[in-house]
Amino acid sequence: MPSPAAQPAPEAYSQFMEKFTAIKVRLLNEIHKTIIGQDEVIELLLAALLAADNQLGNRSRRERSSTDANIPLSVGIQAISLGAGGRSGGAHTLEEWFDPAGRELGLQRIALTVLAVAGLEP
Repeated sequence: MPSPAAQPAPEAYSQFMEKFTAIKVRLLNEIHKTIIGQDEVIELLLAALLAADNQLGNRSRRERSSTDANIPLSVGIQAISLGAGGRSGGAHTLEEWFDPAGRELGLQRIALTVLAVAGLEP
């Protein structure tokens, strides 16, 4: 068992993690900025998504909510979150439910969107 002196102090660990996280965020931002501009990213993602919807005959809707896109958005990286099909309700409650019927359409939609963003034909 390591001695107490060998373990990092909680304050030192917190300071390290704070600096490490800040460096990681700055690095991700710089990589992102050199690849493509912010406005072009969202336009590219939405155009690819709309093309996938058109190909599948899917009628989608835009809505704002708390999503997995919150993390990149919080550090200034444009992002969208796509549903993977199915139906659900009661989010974040004890009554939350999910019905996977129609999930294959959602997965096809995601695959087509990714292919379009990558510049590949389905």
